[in-house]
Amino acid sequence: MLVAHLFACFWYLMANTNEAESWLKKMNLVDVDWKVQYLYSVYWASITMMTVGYGDITPQNKNETIFCLIAVLMGCAVYAFNIDRKS
Repeated sequence: MLVAHLFACFWYLMANTNEAESWLKKMNLVDVDWKVQYLYSVYWASITMMTVGYGDITPQNKNETIFCLIAVLMGCAVYAFNIDRKS
């Protein structure tokens, strides 16, 4: 959950840059309460790390795409480390 929280916080920060398009804007979540925005951020992080990837929250600009790629790779590394540790 800590990794999902950290990814969610950074995903939210990516959307608050000055880019014309972001996932918050696409999902019409710009003017809602921060708790709702955080909920969707954690949802994205969890779905990405579990490699389910529904595709409803997707990167909309270059910075979000780069961060999304890093999150996927880090999520895979965390799971690989945990599996290897138990062997």
